[in-house]
Amino acid sequence: MSKKKITLTIMSIVIAILVMIIPNIAKASTTLTTPLYFGINEFRNGTTPDKMGYAIFNPYANGATEDSIVGTKIWQIVKYDSKTSNNIITGNYYCVRAGVGFSDINKRAEYTITYDLKTEKDKIEKSGNTVLNKIVTNGQYNNLLALTDLVYLKGVSTDSEKTALLNAAGIYAEDYDNLITNSDIEAVQQAAFWYYTNHDDSLFDKLYNQFGENKTSWLFYRTEEMAQQDSPYTSLSDYDMHFNQTTGKKVGAGIDRQEQAVLLYNYLITKANENAAGYANGTTHSNTKVTLYANPTVQNTQPIILIERTPDTREFDLALRKYITKVNGKDLTGAASRVPNIDKSTLTSGTTATYKHKKDPVVVTTGSTVTYKLTVYNEGQKAGRATKIVDQLPTGLKMKTTGTVTSSKGNSYTVAYDETANKATFTTAGTKDLAAYSGSTLDSDTIEIECTVTATANTSSAIVLTNVAWISEEYDSVDKITITNQNGKDRDSEPSTVPNKNKDNMSDYTGNNNKSDLSDSSYYYKGQQDDDDFEKLIINKQNEGSYNLVLVKEDSKGEQLNSKATFTVNNVTKDVTGRLTIASNKVINESNVATPDTYTIVETVAPDSYCKFDGKIVVTVNKKLEGNVYKVDSITYKVIDANNKDITSAKGDSVAVELGTDGNLYVKVKNYQFDLALRKYITKVNGTELNGENSRVPNIDLSTLTTGTTATYKHKKDPVVVEKGDVVTYKLTVYNEGEIEGRATKLVDQLPTGLKLKTTGTVTSTKGNTYTISYDESENKIIFATEGTKNLNAYNSTKLDSDTIELECTVVAKPDAKNEKILTNVAWIQEEYDAKNSTTITNQKGKDRDSEPSTVPNKNKDNMSDYTGNNNKSDLSDSSYYYKGQQDDDDFEKLVLKPKTFDLKLIKRIVEVNGTKVPERLLGVDVSKLANGTATTAEYEMDKDPVSVKNGDIVKYTLRVYNEGEIDGYASEISEDIPEGLEFMWSENKGNELDADTTLTQAEKDAIKYNQGIWDMKTINQDTHKVELITTDYLAKGKGAEIATDGANLIKAFDKSKGYVNTINDKNPDYREVSVYMKVTASNDEVDKIIRNEAAITGDTDEDGNSVDDRDSKPEEWKKYEDDEDFDNIKVQSFDLALRKFIVAVSQDETIEDSDYLKDSNGAYTRAPKVDTSKLNTVGEDGKLITTATYNHPKTPVEVCKNDIVVYMLRVYNEGSLDGYASEIKDHLPSYLTYVNGEFNNKYGWKVSEDGRTVSTNYLDNSLIEKATSSEDGKITLSYKEVPIMCQVTSDAQGKITNIADITKYKDENKKDITDRDSKENNVILPADKDLPAYKDDQTGDYIPGQEDDDDFEKLVVKQFDLALRKFITNISDKDVTSRIPQVKYDKDNNKITYEHTKDPLDVVTGDIVTYTIRVFNEGEVDGYASKVSDDVPDGLEYLPDNNLNKEYRWVMYDKDGKETTDVKNAVKLTTDYLSKEQGEARMAANSELKENPALLTAFDGTKEISDTNPDYADVKIAFKVTEPNGSSKILVNSAQITDDTDKNGKDVDDIDSTPDKWVDGEDDQDKEYIKLTEFDLALRKWVTQAIVIENGKETVTQTGHKAEDDPEQVVKVELNRKKLNSVTVKFRYSIRVTNEGDIAGYAKQIKDYIPEGLKFDAKDNPDWKDEGNNIITTRKLENTLLQPGQSAEVEVLLTWKNDKNNLGLKVNTAEISEDYNEKHVHDKDSTPNNKVPGEDDIDDAPVLLSISTGAAKLYIALSCTVLITLAGGIVLIKKFVL
Repeated sequence: MSKKKITLTIMSIVIAILVMIIPNIAKASTTLTTPLYFGINEFRNGTTPDKMGYAIFNPYANGATEDSIVGTKIWQIVKYDSKTSNNIITGNYYCVRAGVGFSDINKRAEYTITYDLKTEKDKIEKSGNTVLNKIVTNGQYNNLLALTDLVYLKGVSTDSEKTALLNAAGIYAEDYDNLITNSDIEAVQQAAFWYYTNHDDSLFDKLYNQFGENKTSWLFYRTEEMAQQDSPYTSLSDYDMHFNQTTGKKVGAGIDRQEQAVLLYNYLITKANENAAGYANGTTHSNTKVTLYANPTVQNTQPIILIERTPDTREFDLALRKYITKVNGKDLTGAASRVPNIDKSTLTSGTTATYKHKKDPVVVTTGSTVTYKLTVYNEGQKAGRATKIVDQLPTGLKMKTTGTVTSSKGNSYTVAYDETANKATFTTAGTKDLAAYSGSTLDSDTIEIECTVTATANTSSAIVLTNVAWISEEYDSVDKITITNQNGKDRDSEPSTVPNKNKDNMSDYTGNNNKSDLSDSSYYYKGQQDDDDFEKLIINKQNEGSYNLVLVKEDSKGEQLNSKATFTVNNVTKDVTGRLTIASNKVINESNVATPDTYTIVETVAPDSYCKFDGKIVVTVNKKLEGNVYKVDSITYKVIDANNKDITSAKGDSVAVELGTDGNLYVKVKNYQFDLALRKYITKVNGTELNGENSRVPNIDLSTLTTGTTATYKHKKDPVVVEKGDVVTYKLTVYNEGEIEGRATKLVDQLPTGLKLKTTGTVTSTKGNTYTISYDESENKIIFATEGTKNLNAYNSTKLDSDTIELECTVVAKPDAKNEKILTNVAWIQEEYDAKNSTTITNQKGKDRDSEPSTVPNKNKDNMSDYTGNNNKSDLSDSSYYYKGQQDDDDFEKLVLKPKTFDLKLIKRIVEVNGTKVPERLLGVDVSKLANGTATTAEYEMDKDPVSVKNGDIVKYTLRVYNEGEIDGYASEISEDIPEGLEFMWSENKGNELDADTTLTQAEKDAIKYNQGIWDMKTINQDTHKVELITTDYLAKGKGAEIATDGANLIKAFDKSKGYVNTINDKNPDYREVSVYMKVTASNDEVDKIIRNEAAITGDTDEDGNSVDDRDSKPEEWKKYEDDEDFDNIKVQSFDLALRKFIVAVSQDETIEDSDYLKDSNGAYTRAPKVDTSKLNTVGEDGKLITTATYNHPKTPVEVCKNDIVVYMLRVYNEGSLDGYASEIKDHLPSYLTYVNGEFNNKYGWKVSEDGRTVSTNYLDNSLIEKATSSEDGKITLSYKEVPIMCQVTSDAQGKITNIADITKYKDENKKDITDRDSKENNVILPADKDLPAYKDDQTGDYIPGQEDDDDFEKLVVKQFDLALRKFITNISDKDVTSRIPQVKYDKDNNKITYEHTKDPLDVVTGDIVTYTIRVFNEGEVDGYASKVSDDVPDGLEYLPDNNLNKEYRWVMYDKDGKETTDVKNAVKLTTDYLSKEQGEARMAANSELKENPALLTAFDGTKEISDTNPDYADVKIAFKVTEPNGSSKILVNSAQITDDTDKNGKDVDDIDSTPDKWVDGEDDQDKEYIKLTEFDLALRKWVTQAIVIENGKETVTQTGHKAEDDPEQVVKVELNRKKLNSVTVKFRYSIRVTNEGDIAGYAKQIKDYIPEGLKFDAKDNPDWKDEGNNIITTRKLENTLLQPGQSAEVEVLLTWKNDKNNLGLKVNTAEISEDYNEKHVHDKDSTPNNKVPGEDDIDDAPVLLSISTGAAKLYIALSCTVLITLAGGIVLIKKFVL
């Protein structure tokens, strides 16, 4: 071997070992650090023949017909070492999407990521690569996965696995000379993958779907050598093909392999489809790993999969159990039942389930019929079945079942009984498998057999009959192997390993190391392995009797208890798990019949969670002799207590003795469970019930007592909110969940620190038991003890009895300042009393089935706050959840004290300007959310709109401090920020000096005095000496008003129980106020400047003057928008005009009628602005002042026509706080819009510029526009003045027309120039003319602002006129044509209408009358008429002037010079005015029912759906006669177009996209329609099909193999024995085929045959033929057979040779169509019936040749195209062969 091969071999071994020892872990998608490179090979190595390539069909076909489908190559995917390496690595790689990626063997692709195809479907789907996405979303994903598990893997699959695959596909080596190759298999598998991955491909049905029995030859091949010779791909069947001379069939390796390829392909698809469901639901096991290689970022990269298969580690395992179900037809039920009770849990840790059923002998007698069941269980991970079961019977037991027996699964077992060995074998060929063990379901299959007891009792001993059954053969359906003695094929047994027992040595057989007591139904009695089992019968000694005495433990319901208990029986200790046989086959005979058997039974240890049976049970068995048989006479019992007192009557419900249906004696002892539970819950706080959603009373679900030991007590445990001093009422309820009545005699409640018991003395329960209360204050623990005797009744499955005590506790804890304080208390039952057994229960384990009173939560008074019971969820508020205690006899409850909060809130507002009060700016206070705790501050509705001021104004601010918290307190310091534009009013002078200051007004002095008494200057700018920050402690404790009155500044806590109150005597929330005076220093030039003045609480204390934390703000940190900070705004007054422009009228002339105005029903202009001032003078989201109103009015272009008059309105609004004038306004006119120089515009003072593009007016220079006003509710109202202007649309206008107007001069109320606050005069920027139409089109909404608010625009759009025409045929010779009506489609995005209707030429014949419909559509925006429509007259069509239709539609003929004519021959053009305005009006005049002009085409509405009326259309029709002769190949084209159009007023109008009366290709006002002449053509072919020779009574029929297509036809030659010329009979059978090669269906009404000399017609041989004489015969067999185009029909004729030695040589028989017919009466295009003209296609001949031979008659056929060559008077055959 080469080094390379050795290296690869070692690597392969290492990889294989790793795969075996490393668990199969689902791999996540992996981005490759080093890309991989794949490519393709066309020709594969190691193929037969060598260098073979595969394809589906021929990839080089031309695809012109169905038989020449363009195929696709099946490339071999190869891997390269690197991007540049040519080292190729092959493997089990497959392409999973044909048609993408590779196209060249010299190309290779880069792969950067891998996916696990089986586990990463979601990642592949979301990869962003559409090719990858389709693989998993085309509906075939699970089928694809199923296929990967089926395929043969080269180098991985074993030979046996490959054989199994082929066999499953129906391919058996013995059936073929040549078996399918590995390369063939890979090619087939690749094709199968494409079946699924290309399921959505358009070529699927033609190319990628080769599934089905009828697709038998799709796999093609070629070799590299063939490629070098430019040979195409050919069918694999052609490889090595030759004729088998014996069978006359084609044979060869390729035919064999093609057939197998089809079988394998169909099997793979069928099986993958069947298995797909298992992948969809996740039930399929797979040991196949499929790695998908991809490059998600390159869409066209071919996705590739690598298929790897690891060994199947699943194990096969069947087990068998045998058990008796009946004796003499009587079922063994109840305690006698021997059916296995199966514990599957042992399958988790071991290899077999636990089958618990007893094996003690069943008593029978001679002749008894015993019914057995043999059940096979599938404990393994693979499906399978037992195919052979053996039952070894003992001597004395005989098989009764014969023939066959059907299993519960439906498998039929054949019974073979070997009487000598007394062995029964059950064999099946059934295929019903046992499903693999799923982890929950253990599938099984059972057969039932009957045996007869033949043994007879004897006098010496009882006879035990043991029989053993085992599985002797199994079938593994996954690996498809039959298992007999192969070690390990069944994981824990071998069918060949059986107990070493025969019919005579089994009586003492008890399985494999089982216990000697065989009566325990809870024990698993094992066989030698788990696939064998035994059963036992017993025949008692003759005359002797026997009995079994069985002790059974039961629960209160009478169900067997399978938990362990301990008893003494006659002082011998015995463990009992469910049941115990005390006496087994206890003999009754002469020696002991007189002495009763006594059994003393005492329970010493009860089963877990049950109460021990107290008392001694004494059972007495009395015996007797009846006839000659000893038997049990009776069984009695009594119960005695510890004092030897008979308590049988008291224990009657707990003990029973009885004779079982199985003949056994039973002692049944019942155990009962004692079980108390406790729940604790709060019912009141301060005497108020917690009801509804607040209720904490348990909602009890009893259903869990059926399956468990406690009910479900659903009640929430989230802490109840309390305050110090609250009284909380608790209830402690004890429930009896057990089967024994009893009571709780002592309860304990551990209270936490902070909760104190209020209830003292005693408390009486709801049952009436009095509990004495002991309260240990140091431990804070309560003990409730009672000597009461009122018991709780046992639970009876419907009623849960309970007893409740109630207690009260007082909250003494103080709340935390910041954190919640949780108070948890826990209660439990400390002592219980079992009334049935008179037992006091404290710490005895098991006395209460699921709790011990001594077990309590490890909690004390100081460590319970976080206690939440036993593993409960953290959310304690769920009233539908059961919050458990440590056990079910303890429970907890919780309280919470919320922290008390401190919270001051500051409100700042302006109250006066210059001593005049401003409207109250605190509009309302809503404390509802503050009161209900959903917010930490009240909602204060404030007016923060800036107050208008001017320089020098004195503004008074008032600061109000509210207490929103729960604690009284003080605002110990308030700070005020002084912004630019405001000045703190202050003076160093005080008192008299201040009063004497003449520089100050009195108002200024008063303000300064106030400030001096309240405020201190905190920060002064050293440069400007401006005071920037002031503070006051006026509202602090002991300051301000408190100097005179103690507590005057204290702000009381908020009272949640009260609403908002603000009276002189009562305030809630409470507040205190302080004010400050400021002067406006901002210049009046700072127009609309907003000055924000802020204040904050910068110090606070509680009522004692101590520092305290505010819950939602920090006084030490000045933060905006915290609730201890606030502001107010002032604004300097402003001047502000705004302009809006809108169209008010559109008219056809300068006289504006009322109807021309654009107004609504209320008379308002529809385009006038609706003014919204709600945001005017407010701060926007960008933090800037909004200085203009919102003017909502449409800016969609107004539709106009050319030359229309348009009136615009220019309206000027005053948005400012000062009156003023719009002294000059300009309007800038665009192209297509002109100023109307006339009375209207003169009236309004308009003047036009020299270029006519700008007009201006001073019309409003004397119209004062008053300032904006505000109502009491703050709503701003604007006043305005307006001026109109009239313009006209030009005659050449088109598209959108935009014009802009603006205010170019402002003046204030004193006619002085003034600056507008948000716009500059005369500064509008005019777009270039080309940009004007689209001006502001990118802006949408009800309000589109101008460049500034003093300019605005309006838009017009000139309506477009657009008619379109379509022409289509609607009738041919009175037959309607509906398939050519145009279907209208509208592309809204591109505003384009299209018409879909076929233009394929319609078939006609000469003389047809063709009716055309010409339909005119209105695609435009303007109503109008197609006033003239024209139609041409092409050659081959003749206009019909007298046709009623043509008359109705008013067609007029014109000659080539355009002159009207009445001569049809001169007509080249036709015109109609039927759709004109005038003709429509004429029809209205003639028909009073017409209310609208029927010719009017209304404008198209693009906002509506396409319908019969949108676009609107009108039709005209025209009829022509076809004059073109039949057989002509010319297509007749008829054209129509609109030749004139008008608007709705009848005026000429321009169509936007076409020119009337001029044919311009591509315009939409013209259309063509097409017809063609159809052809009638019948053709006839004749050929010899049989040569029949009858010699010496023997008829020999030879098939010639000739076909109709043979041309020339080979000569059929018969050689005759000269001596037998007169005795031989020769006949020739001819076939005659007629084919319709034309376009018209028709009939071959008669066929004529010309019989040559030497042949004769025999009517008996030819019942369908008629002898016409003169060697002519005819047939009408096909006269009623309608031949559609392309169809054929055949007849046969049989002619006989006339025996004559001179009648030899060539005989040519000719047939022709002698009569034909079609409904269109069209002549055959290339032949004439019955004219006997050779060369026409309706006549054909067939030659035969007769000659002399020396032996028996022989038949030859000449295969050459040249049939005979006559040389020297003789006939020479060029080539012949004997048929």
